[in-house]
Amino acid sequence: MDPTRSRRKGIRRLLIIIAGLVVVAAALAVLKPWTRFGAGSDAARADTSKADSAAAGSDSAKAESGEEVKIVPVEVALVVRDTLASTYAASATLEAERHVDLLAKVVGTVREIRVEEGRDVAEGDVLAVLDMRELQIQQQKMKSSLDNAQAEHERIQALASRELTSVRELENARNLLDQARANLDDAELRLSYAEIRAPFGGKVTRRLIDVGQTVNPGMQIFSLADMNPLLVRVFLPEEDVLNIRPGQKVEARLDADPDVQLSGRVRQVAPVVDRQTGTVKVTIEVAELALAVRPGSFVRVFITTDVHPMALVLPKRCLVEETSRRFVYVVQGDSVVARNVELGYEEADRVEIAGGLAEGDPVVLVGQGSLREGSRVRVLKSASEQEKEKEKDTAEVSS
Repeated sequence: MDPTRSRRKGIRRLLIIIAGLVVVAAALAVLKPWTRFGAGSDAARADTSKADSAAAGSDSAKAESGEEVKIVPVEVALVVRDTLASTYAASATLEAERHVDLLAKVVGTVREIRVEEGRDVAEGDVLAVLDMRELQIQQQKMKSSLDNAQAEHERIQALASRELTSVRELENARNLLDQARANLDDAELRLSYAEIRAPFGGKVTRRLIDVGQTVNPGMQIFSLADMNPLLVRVFLPEEDVLNIRPGQKVEARLDADPDVQLSGRVRQVAPVVDRQTGTVKVTIEVAELALAVRPGSFVRVFITTDVHPMALVLPKRCLVEETSRRFVYVVQGDSVVARNVELGYEEADRVEIAGGLAEGDPVVLVGQGSLREGSRVRVLKSASEQEKEKEKDTAEVSS
């Protein structure tokens, strides 16, 4: 083949290929197929956004309709006005008003014991008797000495009336008579000590002797306590004593058994302040005693230091406490709002509301643990209200 002709054919093919490429490029530039794919993606994203919005709107509609909103059943208490007292609580021990340790006053052997520990005795009752024989002998000797001295004094006095003796001898006889009388009184007193008697009415708290035991002067033989009334001495800050007066009623509870409640009164308030502690001693008299109450028992006393007669009062159970906040849930319509409160005096299970609430506000009493701000609630009737309705129905059926 002719070389020149072959070269021409190759050039023609190359031109055809280049022309084809130019046509394809021009077509792509005009049609821009890639924009279609992008537009489709944007549309898809738009459709997804619309679907999400529609779903959110549907959820919102359901929430507004209440179909899936949790409704919490609660009980409420109303804020009321009532008298509330400020009470100071303190722990102390019960003390007998009078407590003595009886000591032996003469040497002797215990012959008889007439009382035991826990026995109530009256003033003058014989608790024990010592052997009296030696003391009785001493008494008889002193009585004989007195009789002799009396006879001698009368004899000297008769002589002196006839001036047959001196004044000095008469004075000596009189002195001997006085000494004999004193000796007899001493013997009789010592004989009386052989009977151990109660110096006042009370309860025998300890017996420290046995029959046949020899006792010596100064030896403790019994302990006796006057159990009614018992006293409690507490020490209060000076500012808390300002409103405490003698005669004021006081409540007390036994630590060992809080169900044992005692009533008492303030007997006296110390007129001075302890310099070291800054406290004032208040003596409380507890008159009504239970069997479990003894001197030395620990009690908790509650003394009213002030009274607010028209305070806003709410049960303590209504309070919700957080780290730095105390609040309550107030029912408004079918939901609740959290409201901060300021507290005043506290008394048993009630508390004074010093700020944040008004009289008559319905406050959640039971069910706070499931609540949040804006929670939907359904107010239930309290147990007391249910009981009243039950009693009413029973009365209607009976009638």
